[in-house]
Amino acid sequence: MTYLSFREYVLGAAKIGIGLGAVSILARWVTGNTIFGSPEALVKYGIFGGIGFALMGAVALSCFGLLGRRVRREFSEGMTIGDYLQGKLHPFGYWLMISLLLLTTIEAMFVQGMAGGVLLNILFGLPIPLGLLCFFVFCVLFAGIGGIRSIHRVAIVQIIITFAAAILIPVYFFIGKGVEHVYNGLRLYHPYLLVASNKEGLLFIVTGLLIGFGQVFVDQASWQRMYMMEEKKVVPTFLLSGLIFATVPLAFSSLIIIVIFTGGFDDIYSLLFDLVRKIDSMFLLVLFVLCSFGAITSAFGAGLHSMISLMVNNVYQLFRPRATERQKFVWATCSRSSSARFPFA
Repeated sequence: MTYLSFREYVLGAAKIGIGLGAVSILARWVTGNTIFGSPEALVKYGIFGGIGFALMGAVALSCFGLLGRRVRREFSEGMTIGDYLQGKLHPFGYWLMISLLLLTTIEAMFVQGMAGGVLLNILFGLPIPLGLLCFFVFCVLFAGIGGIRSIHRVAIVQIIITFAAAILIPVYFFIGKGVEHVYNGLRLYHPYLLVASNKEGLLFIVTGLLIGFGQVFVDQASWQRMYMMEEKKVVPTFLLSGLIFATVPLAFSSLIIIVIFTGGFDDIYSLLFDLVRKIDSMFLLVLFVLCSFGAITSAFGAGLHSMISLMVNNVYQLFRPRATERQKFVWATCSRSSSARFPFA
């Protein structure tokens, strides 16, 4: 895929609107953590767990839009979070933050890979380490296809599949089993999930909000998407993304209710096995698998693309200040190829 400049590789050829911006943001944040973490939060903290997970992303994304408007006014020509930090921090603080950002991005990609390894283990019985390796290789190859254009094209398909799964699978089961029957089973076997005065659940919501702020405000991919938009569209785009995101953890939490209303369980992994076994429609099973792989792959690709953009624009360029756009683009391409051969080496 041909790019005319390194900036086009990072941000695209033109500013994106509210619709594509929201899709791109949701594709970044509807991840393996959302699919597998929100049901675990429901099991551990009851109804407040699912609500807290939804609020964590919704409030953080909405607040980031307000920050993004101010950043765009002060520094409209930036491409990465490093561009803004470079003008605000002492050199020592700047390099410390760059190091932390690179470490957190690698850690986030590793978490997505672990989710992919667990999913491969559930579906095909692959050992988790082997599934982890296979998923890393697959995601690196996907991310190396073509920069931000490729990521946006896949993001549109991924969001369609995600919301199709989040809507169709719960509706299929709740209509088939009966909402009242599911509720009575939940009260019989797991009444603690319905307790409204759960102090641990309230603390989880507060902690989740703090964690959500931290994750979104230092996320390189979110900063890149902010720079892709017109200044006047930053706030409404992130606000819309936050409101839509809130529905996703609630939908995937309801999938676990489908499993546990008939009895007890051993751990969260056994619930995922049971969920796959209970989806008796081949169409819905394929939809769930595509949704899970799409979310994990898209998040991994966005993380890899943003990490390479940060390294080339804010690390390589400082050592080669006279590097041309062509040289930076070639270096980014070489970085992707090296990552494909030696992931996380």
